[in-house]
Amino acid sequence: MMIENGLKQQPTTARKAPRTPVDLPVKIASDTRPSIRTERMTTIGAGGAFIETSAPEAVGTGLELSCLVGRTRIECDAVVVYTEMAKGPHGMGVEFTNLSSQDATALSEFISKNPGPANK
Repeated sequence: MMIENGLKQQPTTARKAPRTPVDLPVKIASDTRPSIRTERMTTIGAGGAFIETSAPEAVGTGLELSCLVGRTRIECDAVVVYTEMAKGPHGMGVEFTNLSSQDATALSEFISKNPGPANK
C-alpha cells in the first residue's frame, strides 16, 4: 500500500519468512550516502529485517549491512522494500540480497532459538 503523500509505502506481497524481535545495532552503508551510520534493527528473519531510523532510504535503495547476530557477524547486501514514516516506529523494511550460506545458517539457528511474534 502507498499513501499519496509518500509518507508510507508498504510491501505489496506477503513476507516469505517470519521475523523475530531483536534489538541489535546495525551498520549501514547506502548507495546514496557516503558515510556509514549505525541504526537499530528491531526485527529479523531469514529474508530481511526492519531497521528503525528517522531517515529511511528510498524504496529500491541498495544497502550494505553489518550486524552481530548471536555470535556471528553477518555482512550482506540488502535492498529497501518499504518505508514507514506515517506512524511509529519510523524506519525501513529491507530484503537481504546476498546472504552467504554460512550467514543464512547462523541466522536460521538464531531465529529458532529466539522465536517470537513480530509485527514489522
